Amino acid sequence: MGASACSRSGYQGAVTLRASGVSVTRITDSRRVAGAKRRARVGDWVMASKRVSVVVGGIAGKSEQDSRSGAIVDLSTGTPPRHPLRQIRTAVQIEGAPVTLRTISIRATRASPMPKLRVSQAASGHTLSVDTDLWLDPAGPIVEADPRTAGSGPSGP
Repeated sequence: MGASACSRSGYQGAVTLRASGVSVTRITDSRRVAGAKRRARVGDWVMASKRVSVVVGGIAGKSEQDSRSGAIVDLSTGTPPRHPLRQIRTAVQIEGAPVTLRTISIRATRASPMPKLRVSQAASGHTLSVDTDLWLDPAGPIVEADPRTAGSGPSGP
């Protein structure tokens, strides 16, 4: 891989999409992850531009499914943060009660000229699904998220 934003950030992987100064990469090399200061693992996804890089937790084993899969687990603008990022994730409530989302898939997409990550999730015990598109503004340190829901309420009789 050439000197992309991802390789400069310390991540190694196959570049899935690159356009408009933004790249989306799936991390495939554990040797590179071990040396990175960020909280990334093999199977995670990195979106990067000149101004910002974001790590989205990949689909992992059942024990990690709820804690990091599909969530933004690291964000860097190239300057030290005042407060370290712990996690940003889609949260859903039905009638005031929190609903646990299970990540079904994470994939790179180019639904517009800008590369995006689409995180698809489903709610256990409900007919609810959530697709969240994540993308970067190539001109600034801005991360955009667009969640869309389908279905509702409990499933089954």
